[in-house]
Amino acid sequence: MKVTRTNRFYYDSGWYIDLKLVPKAQCAMILGADTLLHQLYSFSKGEDVSLKYSNREIMTPCGRGIKDYDICIEKIVESEDSWGAWYQLTEVVDSDLAAMDFEWEYYPNTSNGMNRALWLCNVTKFLFFGKHPNKIWIKLINDKKV
Repeated sequence: MKVTRTNRFYYDSGWYIDLKLVPKAQCAMILGADTLLHQLYSFSKGEDVSLKYSNREIMTPCGRGIKDYDICIEKIVESEDSWGAWYQLTEVVDSDLAAMDFEWEYYPNTSNGMNRALWLCNVTKFLFFGKHPNKIWIKLINDKKV
């Protein structure tokens, strides 16, 4: 089942996803997810970061197979545990983002050999109806270029 959502992420002595139904402490973005949001913030035109994300490729509304996402992250095989899962950056579509140096957390078994990853807690499972997706496509909504 395709799941596409748009959420605001805000900074308050750390990065958080804005979910009204989940306690703030469970919405903290840590272990590389905070680093990714900080980097995306430099491209945001607001005081927060708004992201559209999906477990399927985000394409332009015209349906002509044109990619409409900035990055894709992929779950690292066998990294999921009872608390969350590790993901690695696998694709960067936006050329400005591609020039950034993503310095995430160390994870010893990344397939790209870069050992850079981010950890997403089980709030991700809540957002994707009980499952950590194998891939997540992400689009920065409040981009300065828009």
